[in-house]
Amino acid sequence: MSGLISRELTNKDLMPSLSSQSGNGYQIEQYPRQYSGLKYCDWTTDKLAIYCRTSQYTEAPKLTTHTGPKWKGLLPPKQILILPAGCDLTCETNGDGTSEYIALYLDQKSLFQKTMQSISPSDVLFDAKYSVDDEVLFSMISGLAAHGNSSELFGSAYSEAIISCIGMQLLQNHSNAKNVINRPKGGLSPTVLRRIKDYIKCNISTSLTLDEISVVGGLSSYHMARSFKKETGETIHTYIIKERVKRATELLKNTDLSITTIAYDVGYIRTATMNHNFLTVLGMTPRDFRNINA
Repeated sequence: MSGLISRELTNKDLMPSLSSQSGNGYQIEQYPRQYSGLKYCDWTTDKLAIYCRTSQYTEAPKLTTHTGPKWKGLLPPKQILILPAGCDLTCETNGDGTSEYIALYLDQKSLFQKTMQSISPSDVLFDAKYSVDDEVLFSMISGLAAHGNSSELFGSAYSEAIISCIGMQLLQNHSNAKNVINRPKGGLSPTVLRRIKDYIKCNISTSLTLDEISVVGGLSSYHMARSFKKETGETIHTYIIKERVKRATELLKNTDLSITTIAYDVGYIRTATMNHNFLTVLGMTPRDFRNINA
């Protein structure tokens, strides 16, 4: 596996020694991590990365994240950090001590070749999170690391088998794979659905026609409307209405803009249409909503 992998970018001096091994679609590292006082840390990732803490601290530091998966508190033993490709993490640690870590970096395309071939890798989204309750995943990653330091009685077959099991555990417990597999035939992939929703959110002040949204999704207008409803249970028109109302409520609560100005800002040509949508979605008018939330 070549190219940049996930790794802490700052305070490299706090990892005095590091051993590494690699195989088809993965790289695994073991290293001690020293902690001293208040430190700021940054990670970046272009591979699916799993960090396992394998030893306890004499005095466990407190960790607070600023971006990425949320965590605030002491670092517990056997903690696992999962960072999907493209996820950035910034945090700070405060405390003293040394702990041992195992870091596993996985190429998602290769991972799917070993685990599940019935769905596209681009459809699956892995969770960015801290976890302390997956003993199975922790044990498999520890076993893979230990195998690299022993005689390879079965060559690479042993490592390949463990990687396949790790992949299945990640798919089953730390991804949306179940939803992808159970998605109704004709539904949108998570990647396309997310792209459509992001486009609607960013362009909520415009007319947002079905034709332009269909271009974003790469489908015809008919198939876009049909697939979106199958995937979400509601029409694109209904979804846009709810998004307009949602954005309008934020402006009503957090600004002094007039209701007419807000209506224009969230894509309504007529204020009466926004009033009607508010009554349908929230059961009250924009004016009533502002009075309640003033």
